[in-house]
Amino acid sequence: MTLKLTKEQKIELVEHLRDLKQAHIKHLQSVASKAALRTESKVHKRLKKVSIMVRSVPIQEVLNCEWLHTPTMAEIRKFARNL
Repeated sequence: MTLKLTKEQKIELVEHLRDLKQAHIKHLQSVASKAALRTESKVHKRLKKVSIMVRSVPIQEVLNCEWLHTPTMAEIRKFARNL
C-alpha cells in the first residue's frame, strides 16, 4: 500500500519542503535578531541608570571614605543617601 508519486509530484514535494525549510530559517533568524535587540536595549537601559546614579554621588566623598574593599554599587548608593 505504498503511494506512488510521479516524477513531477516528487519534484513539487522537494520544492515545497525546500521552501518550508527556507521559511523556517528566516523565522529563526528574525527571532534571534529580535532577541538580540531586546537584550541590547535592556543592557543600555541598565547602563544608563547606573551612569545617572554614579553621577549623582559626590565622587570625592566616596574616594575620601575609608573602604576595606572595593565598594559595591549598593554600598555607594547607601553612602550617597547618608550624605
